[in-house]
Amino acid sequence: MLDDTRHGLVECFKRRIAFLGRSRRFDVILTADTNIKAQQNLSGRNIAILVLRAHNNRLVTHVEMLGSVRRQLLNIGPGEIIEVFQQ
Repeated sequence: MLDDTRHGLVECFKRRIAFLGRSRRFDVILTADTNIKAQQNLSGRNIAILVLRAHNNRLVTHVEMLGSVRRQLLNIGPGEIIEVFQQ
C-alpha cells in the first residue's frame, strides 16, 4: 500500500512539473527534493529547478542558504537543475 501511495505521489508531482514547465508563469521551482534529478527530464522545458541540499529541512537552515540561492538564480537557465549546498 505504501509503495502504491508513494508511486501515486511521484506521478502527481511529475505531472505538476510538466504542467509548470509549459507555463510561462514560473521560471524556477525551488525544492528540497534531492531525488528530483532522477524523476524529471527538463529538456525542452521553459522551467528550471533549484534544489536545496542541506542537513535538514528547517526554515532557519534554508534561510541561511539564501545568499547562494540568489547567486544561482542569476545564472540558472531553462531546463537546468542546479543544487545549492549548505555551507
